[in-house]
Amino acid sequence: MLTFKTKPGNTKMLYWLPGRNDLFIHYAAAEALLDAGYDIFVMEHRKLGRANRDSTVGDFGLISHTADLKIYMYEFDKGLAHARSLGPAYQRTVLYAHSTGGLEASVWLRERGPALNFAAIVFNSPFLSWGNEGLADEVLDRMAAFS
Repeated sequence: MLTFKTKPGNTKMLYWLPGRNDLFIHYAAAEALLDAGYDIFVMEHRKLGRANRDSTVGDFGLISHTADLKIYMYEFDKGLAHARSLGPAYQRTVLYAHSTGGLEASVWLRERGPALNFAAIVFNSPFLSWGNEGLADEVLDRMAAFS
């Protein structure tokens, strides 16, 4: 689910990947970002937040966690394309990733790379790893240094 707030005259876009449960914790930043010329587009994870209204506390562990973060890439791609289609031709698009959003963004960026066309990337993330990555991730990370 894509949540957004725009302001007439803004020429920049911030594409926000939040952590698993903190989409609305940083609402106070919205006005400052809008005033700085950034329209804000935030991806809500499927089955979390408003997309998960019918679940119980007991369901949470079953619906919110995955070790395969690539499952979100399709949604991130579609959300970004939709955000770009709603606004003007933005002069600058910034990716902002918070908490687990930073971990997810690192996977998305590694898989999609320059095709995402971000002018800047901001990681506001307390961690960038679940701690159980394998040899394939290590090889990909080292190969990226040579590209």
